[in-house]
Amino acid sequence: MQPSVPTTQLKEIIEVPVVQLAKVIGIVYAIVFFIIGIFYGLAAGVATSAVPNFGVGGLLLAILIIIVMPIIGFIVGFIEFAVLALIYNWVVPRIGGIQLKVK
Repeated sequence: MQPSVPTTQLKEIIEVPVVQLAKVIGIVYAIVFFIIGIFYGLAAGVATSAVPNFGVGGLLLAILIIIVMPIIGFIVGFIEFAVLALIYNWVVPRIGGIQLKVK
């Protein structure tokens, strides 16, 4: 059982910078979606290689997936966390913010 932390050691997050948070999380999402896109691209390439007369279409589809997935990830992450930051900034004055123990 951990001892309770005195409130003097806790710092409260009273506002989140919307654009900065959205940019950082958007980039993190883009990296994650790139990694996922590699696997999806490989799967699509292998699946389409079994189709007769498909030619280089499978390779193009795989490359397209690997390129498009990070773009979609950035857009989704940016919008999602921008909205969440706006909601957080709206809620904090009403009920208080997240408290963190900092050194």
